[in-house]
Amino acid sequence: MLKKAAIAAALAACSTAYAASERVTFLYQGFYEEWNGAFNPDYRLTLQFEGQDLNGDGAYTLEELSYFSFGGFRQQPPTCYGAGYVWSCLMSFSYTPGSLPVFSASTGSSEEYGGEVSVTSGDFYVESSRAPWLGEYYHRYRWTDQTVTVGPVPEPGTWAMLGVGLLGLGAAARRRR
Repeated sequence: MLKKAAIAAALAACSTAYAASERVTFLYQGFYEEWNGAFNPDYRLTLQFEGQDLNGDGAYTLEELSYFSFGGFRQQPPTCYGAGYVWSCLMSFSYTPGSLPVFSASTGSSEEYGGEVSVTSGDFYVESSRAPWLGEYYHRYRWTDQTVTVGPVPEPGTWAMLGVGLLGLGAAARRRR
């Protein structure tokens, strides 16, 4: 009887964990660098977002995100803000498992010591900066047919749950012998 209650509790805990927020990571590698006119196969950018599928449609939208990070851009959406010369906004986002995320974001400052980070997925990523002691730089990266996308990359907790599950199956099989 106690074993059945423990199994039922474990199954209930697993089913409630599904409603929790999910963190998803994608890796993008290989971009065309416009400032030097060459494809760089080693340049990498990481996309990470966290959210809940609140409406149960199997997709994530901007309104369902709680965290977003791509390259030098980080924000807790869906809020955009601007305070005088500083702005930051994740303007659009959508992701359905089995497809690639689609997003557009920009952040920056228009002051003397400022810069900008802008991205439109599948098109470009821009980093720029200006400061008297650093000078100015403007780096624009473009997605190409050679850009490789890996994702979603499982979180370490996912691997841990897989390992625990396999150990449990192994222990159960051993015990039956």
